[in-house]
Order: sequence, then C-alpha cells, then structure tokens
Amino acid sequence: MCSIAKKAVIIFTGLAKPAQMASEMTIIAELAAAGTLVPVTGATYPMDHSAAAYQQVLGRKVCSTVITFTSHTA
Repeated sequence: MCSIAKKAVIIFTGLAKPAQMASEMTIIAELAAAGTLVPVTGATYPMDHSAAAYQQVLGRKVCSTVITFTSHTA
C-alpha cells in the first residue's frame, strides 16, 4: 500500500493545445530534475510476472503498477 503526503494528479487527454502541454512538460521536467517530483507506485513487477501485475490493475488499485524490463546486451 502506498502513502501519499501531498498529491497532484496530472492527466494528459490530448485536448490541451501543444503549447500548453509543452509548458506543463517543462514544469514536470524541472520538478523531476530538482528531485521534488516523486512518482507514487503501489507495486512493481518484473516482466515475467506481468500476469500478476495485470491482476493487480484489475483489482481496486490506489497507486500505479509498474512492470520492469531488463535489458540484455549482446
């Protein structure tokens, strides 16, 4: 379960004008660079457990569910 001290929700619907979206993305990038933007995740699953991640999403979820990928180098 996740805990949230302060909450801000950002939703991109595609309805905003490109200039507005660019401005908002700039603000988000600045917050991330400053370390003040913290993503809230409820669960993290490796790719080989994606079925369990899907079940998590189907249930009543509070936070985001993340699937991680491992890159393989040749």
